[in-house]
Amino acid sequence: MPKQIKPPASLKVLQRDFGSAISEPFEFGESGAFRCQTERYAPELLAQAEADRVAVYNRQYWFRLLTVMQEEYPLLEQMLGIDAFNQMVSAYLDCYPPDSPSLNDLANHLLEFLAEHEPWREDLAVCQAAELETILAGAFIAGEEPGFDPLALSEGDRAAIGSRVLRLQPYAALFREEWNLYKTRAMLKLAEDREAVPDPAREVGWWLLYRDQSGRQAAEALSASQYQLLAALAAGHPLDQAISRVESTAKEQDRAQLGSSIQGWFAHWVQLGIWTV
Repeated sequence: MPKQIKPPASLKVLQRDFGSAISEPFEFGESGAFRCQTERYAPELLAQAEADRVAVYNRQYWFRLLTVMQEEYPLLEQMLGIDAFNQMVSAYLDCYPPDSPSLNDLANHLLEFLAEHEPWREDLAVCQAAELETILAGAFIAGEEPGFDPLALSEGDRAAIGSRVLRLQPYAALFREEWNLYKTRAMLKLAEDREAVPDPAREVGWWLLYRDQSGRQAAEALSASQYQLLAALAAGHPLDQAISRVESTAKEQDRAQLGSSIQGWFAHWVQLGIWTV
């Protein structure tokens, strides 16, 4: 094997200082304007390169991160406003610096950050919007586990299906909202003039969010009973127990038809390919 050459200590220092400089957060003014904090760059680095030159890389680094977050979180950006959104992202990444070479992992701790910090943790609509868009982004890149097909089961396994524990695929998730966040986001994605899209309105809704078989983000609105059944299954309850939980809370006049409804729901969800075991 060829002998490995140990890099000089000065190179390690340069790499450290340059990495620290380009990731230095912007300083935001009250108007939303920002500037690179060149006074915080390492003096040793500035001895080898002008501050303005380093600032170019500093800006490019942050513009890239902000652009990625704006693309993944259009609803959150709309609700906060572009300046407040950028400041939130900067504060988030200052608290949770990127620890992965993949931009797909950039928002891994966003929900945790919002839940921990003012003023965002007090704004339930903002936190729910972030949750929605985090789920959608995750569904797009999530892996896939072996699917569940009840028709492929043996006769004995089909007879015992009620005791089986089913799980949602990694690319499928449930979402409960208290504002019409999903519909508002869908309008934003299609709008030529985003300013014309109304703010989210109070409206309780339940959604199944998943990646469809063509690889696109998809969603289906759920009834309260459908959401309850899926949530019980996702929590690890066997099928019979999950159905019993739904039946116990259903109105008496609805129970007679609930059995056939559940069969139809389940067949549809199997077709969507959202189940694994």
